[in-house]
Formats: sequence, structure tokens, C-alpha cells
Amino acid sequence: MDFFFSYFNDLLLYTKDNFLISLLIYFIFLFFYSSFSIPGLVVFIALSGYLFGIFYSYLISIISITLGSLIFFLLSKFFFQYFFLHYYEKYTNSINKYISKSTTEYIIIFRMIPGTPLMLQNLILSLLDISITKFCLATLIGFTPIIYITAFIGNK
Repeated sequence: MDFFFSYFNDLLLYTKDNFLISLLIYFIFLFFYSSFSIPGLVVFIALSGYLFGIFYSYLISIISITLGSLIFFLLSKFFFQYFFLHYYEKYTNSINKYISKSTTEYIIIFRMIPGTPLMLQNLILSLLDISITKFCLATLIGFTPIIYITAFIGNK
């Protein structure tokens, strides 16, 4: 157990000495991590709250997760349209009938649900007929409470 505490202490000292480089490395890491939608994102957000503080952790995390989710969203949308065109059109049309009037609000609420894996959220959202700006806006607003609370817990 002392090994982990000494490792975190060394990581904290490195972060304080090389703050901008650490932020850049963290941004790139979290961008690729969320691009592949690998589970365990909350752990890294809490770690960033410990290393960078609440403000920088929130800012870097929300931007990198939004951009990474956008990459995964676009790739999965292309994949579904290209390989499963018949099923894609069938399910997309039926889902879009129900949420056509307030798409952004539904996506924001969907993003606020804790515990749902990022990969599943992005796959479901790729079936919808939504624009990139609506997706990014809903992701920014929907993930804000979860990321802020996690960064706050990591900071404390």
C-alpha cells in the first residue's frame, strides 16, 4: 500500500513541476480513452481532480470527453450506415418519430444517467438522426454534473 501512496506522491510532484505538459498529456490520454469508450472513465476524472484541481480537471475532462465521444459517435454512425443500412434505417426512423420534437432535451437527460457505459450511450446515440452540434451541446451539458462531482470528489 505504501507503494501506491509513494507513486501518487511522485505523480503529484511531477504534475506540480510540469503543469502544462501534464495537462496536455492528460488531455491526449483522456481523448483517446473516450474515443474508444473504454469503461473506467470516472477513475481518471477523479485522479485528475486530485492532480489538477477542480477547475482544470473539469475543463480538460469535459472537452476531451466531448471530442472523444464525437469521434466514436461519427465512426459508429458510419459503421451502422455502411454495413447495416436496412436495420439502421428501420430503427432510426422508429426512434426519431418519438423524440423528434425535443431531441436535445432527451439526449441531455440520457447523458445525465449515471452508470450507463459511455460506449453504450454513444452507440445508442449514433442510431439517432441528430446533428453534430446537438450531440456536442447535449454531451457538454449532460456530462457536466457527473464530471464536476467526480473532479470534486477526487480533489477532496
